[in-house]
Amino acid sequence: MQAALEGAKELGGNIAGVKIHLDRHQAAIEQDVSPVFNSVDEVVTCDHFDPRVTSLTDAGWPEKDLGEKGAFIFFPGAIGTLHELFVISVIKQLYKSSDGKDPHVPIIIMNYEDFYRHQLMQLQTCIDYKMVRKEELERIFRVCPDNRSALDVLADHYRVPSEKRDYTHRTLLPTGTLDDGAGI
Repeated sequence: MQAALEGAKELGGNIAGVKIHLDRHQAAIEQDVSPVFNSVDEVVTCDHFDPRVTSLTDAGWPEKDLGEKGAFIFFPGAIGTLHELFVISVIKQLYKSSDGKDPHVPIIIMNYEDFYRHQLMQLQTCIDYKMVRKEELERIFRVCPDNRSALDVLADHYRVPSEKRDYTHRTLLPTGTLDDGAGI
């Protein structure tokens, strides 16, 4: 997540964080605020999960008339990440955002090293039992195994011409090695 924040800042974007207040017995590692944030004004702390999810969800739907672009990108994470992934996916599925904004933004699941394998198998089971259609899931989110494919999804969604897609030299692999585009 830090890399996404750094990239947004580097390009002049605004960043903000919404964290949950947890006492030291609940989860000490969750209390650290990323060093990417320069000011305490860039991070809001909530006592409950509902305001956090609502804030994150509302922030992700761009104002089309202002030319804003947005996306929800889910990196490997635990139960809280899955909760947010599925809440935002249902909002997109049902075309409902709390403030009436058009929820047609990309939702990308970063499936590094097949991290989300079991969740994707469960969704396949839902397809098999006819609880959801494969086409519907494909409309809701895209699964990407690497950074390059995620950038391509975003470029396709926002109709970035191929001649402006020269981001190979700036793509880092999850291991931190530079992606030179070989074999992609």
